Amino acid sequence: MTVIRRRKGRPKCEHLSAELSNSKNESDMVWYTPRKAIKFAAYSRIIVLVIQVIANYLLADHEPDVFNPPGVQEPVGSLDPAVELLLGGFRRWDSIYMLHIAEHGYTYENTVAFFPAFPLLVKGIGMSLLYPLQHLMTFRHVLMVSAFLLNFTCFLIAAWYLYHLSTILIGKGKGVVYLLLVQTAPVKWRKQ
Repeated sequence: MTVIRRRKGRPKCEHLSAELSNSKNESDMVWYTPRKAIKFAAYSRIIVLVIQVIANYLLADHEPDVFNPPGVQEPVGSLDPAVELLLGGFRRWDSIYMLHIAEHGYTYENTVAFFPAFPLLVKGIGMSLLYPLQHLMTFRHVLMVSAFLLNFTCFLIAAWYLYHLSTILIGKGKGVVYLLLVQTAPVKWRKQ
């Protein structure tokens, strides 16, 4: 049975402190730090970005013709081709709907299935923090950059919380392995 007691506002599990005290060498625990878990999360997303750029360049796109947003603009800004090359592969499936909602709002019946929080945040970031980029690229591409940065930031925050939650519930060693598995292969991982 795990006994949880409060200490300075944070829960502490008895089995976790026992596992840490049984560690033979403190240097064995160095790679378990939250900072390194966040770094690994960032590196994993950068690797996904690189793989996406290569795959987007080498493989032909599948055009399902399910939803084609109206008024697709040709790249006119100086940074549009670079953004299209780097982030164009992420504009697939549901992200087409999200970017359309962020740019035009709920204009079609099939867009109402999507919750407005993410498109509103993307548009808010694109119109405030990334406003200077609107002089260098079209608003559609500013929204793509905004969506990528928002996803990247949310992924790092989720990795930080998952690191702390998994070390509390599973233990430091297994918790970090769980975190690494979730970051590299986001499928259903569960303790058997």
